[in-house]
Amino acid sequence: MSSPADKRYAFIATLGLEPQVVTVVIDRLHEDYGLRFDEAVIIHTQPRPAPTAEPDARPDLMQASLDAVRRELALAVQTGIVGFDSYVPLRQVNGAPIYDIYSEHDANAVFRAIDNEVVRQRAAGRVIHLSAAGGRKGMTMYAMVAAQFRFRLAHDRLWLLGSTPDFQAKRLLHTESRDDAFIIPIPIAPPPESFEADLEKRGEVYRGLEARFKQILALIVVDGLGNKEIGERLNLSHQRIEQLTSHLRMLIEDRMSTPIEPRSFREQAIRIFGPYFQWRQLLEPFEDFPDRKPGA
Repeated sequence: MSSPADKRYAFIATLGLEPQVVTVVIDRLHEDYGLRFDEAVIIHTQPRPAPTAEPDARPDLMQASLDAVRRELALAVQTGIVGFDSYVPLRQVNGAPIYDIYSEHDANAVFRAIDNEVVRQRAAGRVIHLSAAGGRKGMTMYAMVAAQFRFRLAHDRLWLLGSTPDFQAKRLLHTESRDDAFIIPIPIAPPPESFEADLEKRGEVYRGLEARFKQILALIVVDGLGNKEIGERLNLSHQRIEQLTSHLRMLIEDRMSTPIEPRSFREQAIRIFGPYFQWRQLLEPFEDFPDRKPGA
């Protein structure tokens, strides 16, 4: 049986205004399970810039939290608990900093950042320990989604932190006793190994379609439109939409090697391509998802 020393580990954590949610989880993983990490990755919202007119203003709370984590991880690197630390500041697609989760765009950016790090660590062959204890609104849920879809290795773990009210009130970066805080593994049921390959196959079929057929398929699957509504959206006659939909059905039938009854095409298209579109919308910003727009 392999031991922790035989494996390579990565620690990924979301960070908000409470730096102890990072430091305490690392403590527990090291002290309770003997883990040392090749890399510790901290995903965080960005500090707000200080007002130029107030040079003596108090430090931004997010900046203070980030500075505390950097100091503590520097010590963890010195003691060999962490190989090196890296930081992922959250940004919009256009590069604008994300200070909090205010919109769907912000939420998508958070998910993509977590997902990208999980994928990167998987590619490096590391066992992943993902902490969902910290961060702004909903970051725990985004971590859970990424783990649900991406975790594969039997030893990958998603953790939540619990602590006593007394410890919370003290706001210490490390526990004074092992009873102060504990980590809880969050159960996940990752899909089979074939899941991503299956989604990629559906994506290849979709991407191989001509632009007009991609547009119609997206309108059927994502928006749930019927032929009349699609015709109105694309400014095409009902007869022309029926012709295009019939051709689309035959293309999918041929490329998926799946017989599709004409009367149930819409339902089968949603069943086949629904998971692909849902996953794509999680990973790509809405601005890069133009297939439903006229003229795309």
